[in-house]
Amino acid sequence: MYLEAIDEARVASGAVDVMITFDDGNASDIELALSELVSSKKTASFFIVPSLVGSKGYMTWDDVVTLRMHGMVVGSHTLSHRNLALCDPRTIASELTESRAMIQTVTGVSVDALALPGGFAPRGIGRYAKEAGYSCVLTSRPGYWDRRSLLVPRVCARPTLTPTELRAVLTGTGSAYLRYEQVKYMARSAIGPRVFSMVYDVWCRWRDRVIG
Repeated sequence: MYLEAIDEARVASGAVDVMITFDDGNASDIELALSELVSSKKTASFFIVPSLVGSKGYMTWDDVVTLRMHGMVVGSHTLSHRNLALCDPRTIASELTESRAMIQTVTGVSVDALALPGGFAPRGIGRYAKEAGYSCVLTSRPGYWDRRSLLVPRVCARPTLTPTELRAVLTGTGSAYLRYEQVKYMARSAIGPRVFSMVYDVWCRWRDRVIG
C-alpha cells in the first residue's frame, strides 16, 4: 500500500527521494516488511537496538545479517534505547559507540546512521554523533531533509496515514497529516523529554503486557 504510493508519487512529481526507515528492530520488520521491500525492489534502513536483539518480539542477529544480505541498511538506535536527552555525556558516548561497534562486528559493514530513541536530541548531539563515527542523525521531527544538516527529519507512518496522504506528503502538495504531526511534535517538545519518557514507558509496559 505505502510502497505503491511511493511509486505513484515518483511518477507524479518526476523525482521523489524517499528514505524508508524502521526503528527498534522488531521481528515484524523481518516477517512482514522485508519480503515486501524485496519484491518491490526497494531498500530501507533498519535501526537496531543491540540490547534488545534476540528478545521476544525483536529480531535475532541472524535476522540482522539477513537484512544486509538483501541490500538493506542497518543503523544504530543506541545500545539500550535510552532517551539521550536525559543522559550524561559519558552515557551518551557509550550508547552511541558500543551499539555501532556491535552492529559493525555482526554485519561487517560500517554503521553511518543513528536514529534517536524518542526523537529527543540532547544538546551537542551532532558532536557526539560525529565523534562516534556517524554521518547523519535521524530524528522524529516531521518535515523534509535539505541534506545540509546532520539532523534528518522524518514523517512517522502511523495507522492513520492513508496512501493519499502519503502521496501528498511526498510530493509536497499539502498534507493535513503532516501538519497534524508537526503540531504534535511541537506539543511533545513543549512537554519535554522527562515527562514524555515517563508517559512512553507506561505505554510500553501496557503494550508489552497486552502483546505478551
